[in-house]
Amino acid sequence: MRRRTARGEIVDFDLIKAKQQMTTKPPPKEVSVRQEIIDRRLRKKATAMNPSPLNTTPVKPVAPEPKEVVEPETPEVVEVETSENVESDTPPRRRQKTKPKQSSGDDDATD
Repeated sequence: MRRRTARGEIVDFDLIKAKQQMTTKPPPKEVSVRQEIIDRRLRKKATAMNPSPLNTTPVKPVAPEPKEVVEPETPEVVEVETSENVESDTPPRRRQKTKPKQSSGDDDATD
């Protein structure tokens, strides 16, 4: 019994019913033998690709060695030498003289 859907597709209900009945039945013996042969071949290929390890004893995990702890270097405090804390034979520097003020010309003149 074939029908056309709203989308325009043809659906065969008899074919759908036959497929459902085939899935519920167990497969014939010949089919199950062929499936088993194919499965064995696939298992052989899978084991050939993943070889088993020669030594099957479990390996104890080794703890990683602790790394050396590097302490950051602290800068040394350096005292800046100033005239107050330096004792030497040289006298401290004098302040630079400024230019004398310009006057009207008479140094002795009083107002």
